[in-house]
Amino acid sequence: MQATVLIADDSIQNLEILQKYLDNAVFEYEIFEANNGEEACEIAENEVVDLILLDWEMPVMKGIDALRRLKAQEKTKTIPIIMVTGRAESEDLKEAFDAGATDYVEKPVREKELQARVESAIKLYKAMSLIKEQNIEIEKQKEMIESQANRELSVKAMESYQKNQMLETIYAELGKVSKMTEGEANKKLQKVLRLIKESLAFEDEWKNFVTHFEKVHPSFFRTLKSQCPQLTTEDLKHCAYIRIYLSNKEIAQLLNITPKSVITHHHRIKKKMALSDELKFADYIRSLGE
Repeated sequence: MQATVLIADDSIQNLEILQKYLDNAVFEYEIFEANNGEEACEIAENEVVDLILLDWEMPVMKGIDALRRLKAQEKTKTIPIIMVTGRAESEDLKEAFDAGATDYVEKPVREKELQARVESAIKLYKAMSLIKEQNIEIEKQKEMIESQANRELSVKAMESYQKNQMLETIYAELGKVSKMTEGEANKKLQKVLRLIKESLAFEDEWKNFVTHFEKVHPSFFRTLKSQCPQLTTEDLKHCAYIRIYLSNKEIAQLLNITPKSVITHHHRIKKKMALSDELKFADYIRSLGE
C-alpha cells in the first residue's frame, strides 16, 4: 500500500522520530512535513494527502484549530487526522473527537502503535473513498438508464400521438367519401367510420403507456395519488409527461390542445395539490417517486 502522510509538529526531533517510524513500516509512505497548524492546512489544501499526523501544541496555529479548519474545508474534510498529543485527559480527547479527529496517539509515541494506527486509518479512508466512487458511478449509471427509459417512453407517447393523428386523417377522408356513396356501400363505410372513431379513444393507449411508465418509475403514480387523491386521469397524464421531460409543446401535441392550455392546466394541478407559488411545478413533479 502506498499513501501520502502529512506530519505537523513544531519540534524537528519529533518530526524526525515520526518519519523514521513510518519509514520502518511495512507500507511505503510519502511524507510531507509542516512546522505549525497553518502550514499543515496549506499543504493539505494544495496536495493530495491520505492522512495527517497533527501535533496539538504548535505555534502560529494550534493543532486543534488546524483540525477544525481542515474539517470545515470541502477538499480536506474527509482526510483522516490522528492527533499526536501529550494530553490524555478525557476532556481533551472529547474535544479532539468532537472536532473531527479520527484517532489519537499519546506521546511519547510508540513505534508499533503509530504504524498500526496509521495503517488502519489509511485502509479505512481508502476503502470509504472507493465506496464513494462506486456509489457515484452507480448513480451515473442509474441516471443514464433512467434517461434512456424516459426517451423510450417519450417515443411511445409520440408514436401514440402520430397513430391517432393518422386515424383522424383517415376518418376525415372517409367522411368525405361517405357523402358521395349510396346504398350498401354507404352502410359499410359508416361501419368503418364507427370502428375507426372507436379506435381513436386514448384509454387503451394510455393504459399501455402507464404499463411501460411504471416499469421505469414504479412509485410515481402511487406517490402522486397519495398526496392528492382528487387528481384526474387527465391530471396524471400531464404529470407523467412532465416526469419524462416532455416540453409543454410536446404535451400539447399529445393531448391535442394548445401549449397555453397546457400551462393553464399545470397551474390548476399545482393549485389542486396546494403547492406554494415559489415551488417550480416541473421540478417538484420530477422529484416524486425517486
